[in-house]
Amino acid sequence: MSIADYNQRAEDHQSLLVLIKPFGQPKAHSFSRVVERIVSVTYVPAPQPKRHVWLRYKKIVHIENSDWGEFQGHRQITGLICLGKASSEIELAKIYASHDTLKSKYSNTLYDSRCFIFGMQKEEAEKTSYGVPPGVFFFDNAEDCEQLEDRVKDFAASLFWVLESKRLERVKDRGDKLPLLMVPFEKKDMVGIDTESRNFKRKVQGRMKKHLADLTLMAGMTKEAFVHYQTALEILRGANDWMWMGACLEGMCAASVIMHFPPEQSKAGIPRNASFNADLLSKGEQDERPFPRVETVPSRMEALNGTMENCLSLDDINEKYKEAIAHYSRYTHAAIIVLEASIKATQVLIQQKQGSKPLSDKKKMEAADFLQNIVYINLNVTIHEKVQRYVALSRLYDMIGFHRKAAFFKRVAAMQCGSRQNQKPMWDTCHDLLLETMDGYKLKLDPREMRKEQTHGWPALQVRLLNELVYTSRQMRDQKLAVRYLSFLLHGFYEELPEDELKDTAAALESITSKEPGSHQPLCVDSGLILPPVPFTIFPTVKAFKPLPLSSQLSPHIVRRKNTLLSPDTSSSPFIYSPLQNKDDPFKKKSMVGFKWVAGDVCEVSMEVHNPLPFELRVGNLGFLTEGPSFDSIPATITLPGNSGPHSVSILGTPKTSGPLKITGYTTNILGVESHCRLSSLPILKKSHFMVDVVPPLPLLKVTTSLPKATHFLGLEQKEKSASCSALISLMSGESCEYEVRLTNSGKIPVDSIDVFLEEDDEGIREIFSWSEENIKTQLPLEPGHHILFTLYVKAIGNFIISSNSGIPSPVHFPTTPTPHKMTNMKEHRKSRREPSAAFLETSYDPSFTQNFDAEKLLKIIETTLKFRYSGGECDSEGYCRISTLLLRAEIKPSVAFTHWTTLPASDPKQFHLLLDVVNATSHELSVQYGDGNELVLETRACKRLAITVDRFSLDGIGSKEDSKPLLAGFFQAVNELYAQQLANLIDIRWQCHALEKEGFASISEISITETMLDNIDFCPIEWHVEFDGVPFYPHDTFETRVEESIAMKISVTPTVDVETDDVQFEICPFQDNCNGAVNQDMSDCILCIGCYQSKFQRLSSAVNPEHSCTLTYLHPGHYKITLTCLQKTRNGDKNSNDKKANKLWRFRPPIDVIVREAE
Repeated sequence: MSIADYNQRAEDHQSLLVLIKPFGQPKAHSFSRVVERIVSVTYVPAPQPKRHVWLRYKKIVHIENSDWGEFQGHRQITGLICLGKASSEIELAKIYASHDTLKSKYSNTLYDSRCFIFGMQKEEAEKTSYGVPPGVFFFDNAEDCEQLEDRVKDFAASLFWVLESKRLERVKDRGDKLPLLMVPFEKKDMVGIDTESRNFKRKVQGRMKKHLADLTLMAGMTKEAFVHYQTALEILRGANDWMWMGACLEGMCAASVIMHFPPEQSKAGIPRNASFNADLLSKGEQDERPFPRVETVPSRMEALNGTMENCLSLDDINEKYKEAIAHYSRYTHAAIIVLEASIKATQVLIQQKQGSKPLSDKKKMEAADFLQNIVYINLNVTIHEKVQRYVALSRLYDMIGFHRKAAFFKRVAAMQCGSRQNQKPMWDTCHDLLLETMDGYKLKLDPREMRKEQTHGWPALQVRLLNELVYTSRQMRDQKLAVRYLSFLLHGFYEELPEDELKDTAAALESITSKEPGSHQPLCVDSGLILPPVPFTIFPTVKAFKPLPLSSQLSPHIVRRKNTLLSPDTSSSPFIYSPLQNKDDPFKKKSMVGFKWVAGDVCEVSMEVHNPLPFELRVGNLGFLTEGPSFDSIPATITLPGNSGPHSVSILGTPKTSGPLKITGYTTNILGVESHCRLSSLPILKKSHFMVDVVPPLPLLKVTTSLPKATHFLGLEQKEKSASCSALISLMSGESCEYEVRLTNSGKIPVDSIDVFLEEDDEGIREIFSWSEENIKTQLPLEPGHHILFTLYVKAIGNFIISSNSGIPSPVHFPTTPTPHKMTNMKEHRKSRREPSAAFLETSYDPSFTQNFDAEKLLKIIETTLKFRYSGGECDSEGYCRISTLLLRAEIKPSVAFTHWTTLPASDPKQFHLLLDVVNATSHELSVQYGDGNELVLETRACKRLAITVDRFSLDGIGSKEDSKPLLAGFFQAVNELYAQQLANLIDIRWQCHALEKEGFASISEISITETMLDNIDFCPIEWHVEFDGVPFYPHDTFETRVEESIAMKISVTPTVDVETDDVQFEICPFQDNCNGAVNQDMSDCILCIGCYQSKFQRLSSAVNPEHSCTLTYLHPGHYKITLTCLQKTRNGDKNSNDKKANKLWRFRPPIDVIVREAE
């Protein structure tokens, strides 16, 4: 036998070999589909019950192999199918001739044949001189042949009947007429053989019995065939016919395998491509598709338990194969038979896998022993057949789990393709085989899947394999492949390579890329394999990657309009609320940066890189890798010293359009290889990408001012670095000035809107700095290259109050006299009453005040940020803007200050006197103007008193606030500030410094208003009339009585202005003040009241004066007080009677003092 079949299986012993031979156009694609349909018919039920026919197809069969058909029946060609395409009589004649030639060539073994002709109808062929011979069928074309499979099945049935007749013929043969069956190499040794000897007769009988077993097995009678093999073995054993004994043993093994692993008939139509092994070199390793087997049939379970009858157990099959191979090994001409038997034995062991479980170690070693026989068999074959042999070995080793050995033999096959003995090297096949060895050596050409652990794979073997791939690629003259393999070698094994070899590899890569630059695109090999790109993510190694925001004056901001009721995300929705509105993508939110970029502006990403190579690394084309809007990267080139880092590097780029920009990585050009490095392939980074919103182009403003630049800021150090401009202002308290601010459009987009505002939300700062919005709006729009001017008004509101050195008691912030049910809320606010004038005269002037006065404490420094929010172009409609900043530092030096203040009643009940002690806090002489043309001169640090007559006033809503405890203190503070602010608005005090040519005002808005002062300031719209026992009682009087004496009390009010009110309520609230912070409100044990503490009236006007009377009797001596209140309710009646915010409350001031003495 000259050619080995490396795809032989034990099941092939039951198959009839059919040769398929196309004529005319064997390479036409139209025949490929026809061949596929023919080879799909592998199983055909026989007409007799429980019989079947299995077919095995081949395109090329050597006649020498068919000569071994007497030795093993499945090796001979029993069927022939010819395919041809004819459209004329001449072409038809050629097909007939070729068909007849093949039939005569294989006439010794051929059972039957068929010829399928396409392109001509049967009627046309009958009209020709050649007619239509038997076994020839016509089809219109290769696509329209629906009956093709049926014709093949009929052909299989024909082969079966021929086979069955031959089997029956052998069964009926008598022993004295039997010929001696021989293998080809025995025919030359027949000279001189004694044909009448007993030993010869045994050989004849045993070999014919073995041949009958072959026919019986192919006829579908497996159990009967096993018995015939067994009988033949016993007969041949007596004749020491070792070659044919091995064939009997192999036949028994084949029959047992078929019974142990019966093919599943439902899947028998799947073609076995392994039978077509002629194109092995062009396709590399072929996929082996073993026969499907039934896992759940009873015979399978019996086989696993070793209880099946009339067949060998699985362990016995292995032993019988070993015995058969040992018998074959006695003959040097049977080397190919030994090789194929070893392959079959290995396949049987592989079939013993249970599901997805691997073979046991014992089975693996047995299979390895069989394969080792194949290695030791020395055949004088061509390089083509050597490659086939090593590929088959590799496939079998891989199937038993010896992946590294499988890779070794496949690599040996590859080396044979390019060996020096091969006059026509097959570099393409060598390259494909080398690629297929990678899995065995645990090498992945995808950098994302390659592991860095030392224990994964064998680096030395992997490096050698890559070098061989580089060499093979260069022999193929495929420089792109060589660049890709060198890139992977350098990137994946730079730690394994010695320094000299590393430098040589880098130099080789740079030399090749100088002619063929390395690409970042996937590379497709002719075999169909796609090699992924190798981005140099390690050269250099990135330690950090961070997009940076634009500078403060370039960063875009979202305009927050007050009239926008809905957010931009929900304004387009027809629903007021939807639970899906705020459902953000968590992955998108995680990768989204907290700032935005602007189209047309240069953006920056900061990187920290490290060079792990021992030589200098030049990194070119360093830029962005983005998705989304159009983006122009600004390539950069850096040079990194060997084994150095980290180095801080910035990459720049400019987005051209707006939208969500996805930064997925960066680009480099290293050693001539273009790399697109994805952030997802950098394990040190936690994010696979960054999302940055790019807004449309925005204008750019430059801010300048006529003020000097501030040298430093105390509270705005961080903002000072990013501010567009800064200015220093030095003024005296109360002084006002104006400064010019210039806004220049230095961008390319017109400015359509400008909003000027202060960053600090402080009313005091807003009073200092002001400007005209209308002046700015009239100068818009601002075209590129133009500027606008506006005036910044500065009003220096400094410290005018020196409260820390005041000798008066702490201010009382509660301006009204409490009623008994409010006393619990004012324990912290009540103080003992003293005459206001006496308190003021005792503490108002201190001769040592000017000596202890520190004017530096009145120095006030204001630091604030004036912002310019502007927009224009497309961004103006989308709600984006930019903000430029002007840092302002105002140093407000002291001018005048007030040390003491109080109020006194005036002769006119509608007026009061405001007394102020004013001090000159400057080092220059000041003149102070106040009142109606009054003026006084103050020397340095001099202190004088001012007296100003002011009309009394009242503020609406005072006394109508809720008296809940949490709001009480804040309410008192608010009342104090309101009265102080109103008082400051009524008084105009101005100062002037002639030496410095400065002038300004002085404000008293920060003074504290005490209750005593409020009694003189507050204007009451009603006049109280109080009588005790018929005697009128006036404010500041004291009523005296004795214990158990009845007091007739009468109260009435008269409006002092022309007002009319409804729903008036009087209330008498007696209490006792212990003058130590404790107030006794419960007077039920101290006072008896005849009548009511409260009374209601429907109306109060100048014509209707309500009166309230009651009788009080004090039961214990002491100092008591009475508070009288008049409450005006709303006109809605009782519906809102409890709404104190809508009511007005007037009180009799001060509270009535009642002294009760012991009874006489």
